Amino acid sequence: MMLALLGGLQSIPEELHQAATVDGANPWQRFRSVTLPLLRPVSTAVILLGTIWTFNAFVVIFLLTQGGPAGSTQILVTFAYDAAFTEPARQFGVASTYGMIILSILILFASLYQRRAEETPW
Repeated sequence: MMLALLGGLQSIPEELHQAATVDGANPWQRFRSVTLPLLRPVSTAVILLGTIWTFNAFVVIFLLTQGGPAGSTQILVTFAYDAAFTEPARQFGVASTYGMIILSILILFASLYQRRAEETPW
């Protein structure tokens, strides 16, 4: 993600920053008015992909903490796993509900990412 943001920063023409300096913009104004708007397509893609990839963190959380201490590292995927496989009652209905919630969230973010990718001229 940092490499994508670095590539986005390097693609901003230096002439725009120089023009803003000539116009009297201070460093904060140059960042807010030149850098951020031109970095928005890259940062949007990075944020959306990072959110989607967060749902793949089950293995890391399960192997390192198993959701503990006291459930502080639980995410939706680990809640679904706990409901289906570790609780004494084996609540498959609750686990499938979590699965449908995860699916709808991922579909939402994937459609946002696809719409944003179609708008952005790479």
